[in-house]
Amino acid sequence: MDYSIKELVKIEDKRGFLVECLKSSDLAEGEKYFGQIYLTTIRHGHVRGNHYHQKKREFYVIISGKASLVLEDINTKERREFEIDASGNKIVRISVGRNVAHAIKNISDQDIILCAYTNEEYDENAVDQEVYTLL
Repeated sequence: MDYSIKELVKIEDKRGFLVECLKSSDLAEGEKYFGQIYLTTIRHGHVRGNHYHQKKREFYVIISGKASLVLEDINTKERREFEIDASGNKIVRISVGRNVAHAIKNISDQDIILCAYTNEEYDENAVDQEVYTLL
């Protein structure tokens, strides 16, 4: 299954914290063109995702909150489940490849703040998103 989870460095001082979510050196050679970056929230008990992409690769960094993450390869049915807690000092980046269904559920009492990057812009006339319910 095409995914990875990498712990990121969280630098804190009296002003707050800084995390380098994604750098050019993190991208594969054929994926170094710019797609889009977006910021989203997930309210308590709600799920985002429950789909997969045939062309896009996505990177997620949960900035705050606690989430349940489920990944499943749509071809092999290999499945992975993770609990990600960004309320402490541990921040991770999740990379999700093509044909890997993904869903993120908020299991904390606060909104989750999620920063994401995808290697292609969203195109409402050619949506690369297939429904695949995991949560």
